[in-house]
This record gives sequence, C-alpha cells and structure tokens, in this order.
Amino acid sequence: MRIKDSVKHTSVLRRLDQAGHVSPTLVFGADSLNFYLNGLGERAGYRDNLTAYAFRHGHGNKLDQMLSSVQRRQRMGHKSDDTFQYYISRISGVDTQSIMLGREPRQELMDHVRSMANHHDPVAPALLALD
Repeated sequence: MRIKDSVKHTSVLRRLDQAGHVSPTLVFGADSLNFYLNGLGERAGYRDNLTAYAFRHGHGNKLDQMLSSVQRRQRMGHKSDDTFQYYISRISGVDTQSIMLGREPRQELMDHVRSMANHHDPVAPALLALD
C-alpha cells in the first residue's frame, strides 16, 4: 500500500477531541489508551485495572514458557534478564498436582489462574446496566 507524502509523518493513533473527532495532529498517548482500557475492563467485570501493561505482562508470561532468554530479551526490548523478571507472574505456572498424580499437566488451567481472568466478576455488566 502506498502512503501519500502529505500524511507519511502523521500518527495513525490520534487523540479524540471533546466532540469525538479525530485530532489531525495530537497523538493518542498511553494515558488515553489506559483510560479507555480501564473503562473497558470495568464494563467487562475485571476487578483489577486493565491497562496496556496488563497485556505486556500476559505477553511476557507466555514468552517465558516458549522462548529462550535471548529471544525473550529481543522480543520484549530488554537489555538484561533482570528486567524481564518483573513481567513474570508470582503465581506458579506449573500444575504440580497433576505431575504428582502422574497425569498430563493442565497448562490451560494454569494460564487462566495466572491471568487477570482470575479476578473477573461475570455479573458486572448486568450490575452496570442497572445504574
């Protein structure tokens, strides 16, 4: 796809003004993104704040299972493994009960427990509709 020279340096993600129109110049920043994500998370019933960092955190946890430390550093843009440690969930991702009982570990269950989905209120949208 060719891009017109007149818009090559225009940000794709731009801020909305008070009337809901896309600004021709102002960038849609991290604060705006987190504001909208937080509102979306509340409406979806998450008890924790949904932020861009929450997505990065979940992405990092998945990378930890699948990639070498060199690949993780490259993907996350970190200079050392120490920085990556902040992204790893404090909740163990190992199904030790299944391992001890000689069964196949339930990785999907462990991923759920380590995610924000563990702090989800499934009736929240119904409660918000009453306001």
